[in-house]
Amino acid sequence: MGMRMTRVCSFSYLLPFWSVMSLLLHFITLTLVLWLVTRMQEDDGGADPFAPPDASTARPWLRPLLRPPDDWCFQDLMIGDASVHRLERCWHHGGGARHGPLCPSAKDAARPAALILTIALNNDSFGLAQQQEEVPSLRGIDGFLEMLSQQDYPPCRTSLGLLVSDAEFYPEAVRSLERLVRGRGMARLVVINKTITTGISDQADRHDDSFQRQRRTTLARLRNVAVSIALDGEDAVLWVDSDITSMPNTTLSTLIDSGKDVVTTITKG
Repeated sequence: MGMRMTRVCSFSYLLPFWSVMSLLLHFITLTLVLWLVTRMQEDDGGADPFAPPDASTARPWLRPLLRPPDDWCFQDLMIGDASVHRLERCWHHGGGARHGPLCPSAKDAARPAALILTIALNNDSFGLAQQQEEVPSLRGIDGFLEMLSQQDYPPCRTSLGLLVSDAEFYPEAVRSLERLVRGRGMARLVVINKTITTGISDQADRHDDSFQRQRRTTLARLRNVAVSIALDGEDAVLWVDSDITSMPNTTLSTLIDSGKDVVTTITKG
């Protein structure tokens, strides 16, 4: 009985020791976690979500933690009163369009970088899907993007930009364009929400002669905003009206291969 009591007392005497060791272990673990988070923030470029980790300083075993699994980085920000969503390859940052995603061939990589730009009000701005039907249906943004996706120009040298004036349509536009850019492996994406009113209360009257000066002025201002925010070192910009329902899949490559500074196409109404 005495020996048993001695053992119990000895074990009870050791309990404070194990409690201290447990606290010490938790403290060391917490310290390591805080150190790891701090190093990740430092190596990841601080507050800039586009800045990739510096491969020369980042620990090799830290690199998978410092970069998203699919190598896409996005950023949502305000530029003046415009909401801007950017999506691009993480290694694109800081180098301009010529340092975008790797192309599958040296021939594609040597092509000039191009930016396709469009401005629209909302999902009703993208024309009609089947104009020959008695009751034509709206094509919507997905139909418009399907047309753009048919271009034969290298996707890795093509960026996409869209300015929409309707704030409610903006999130849908972001989702639709992200699907296309990610799916085709395009260089980057910029979606802008900026409202400049035309003063035309009924959109059905927008083609009326009396509104053209005011309407064209507003469209020019929106295009200036779009190109000033979206352009990032590309060699060429292709403007595509949102209500264009078809275009040859060689349009972009033909315009770039012309070598001209300014080129326009002949459209059929």
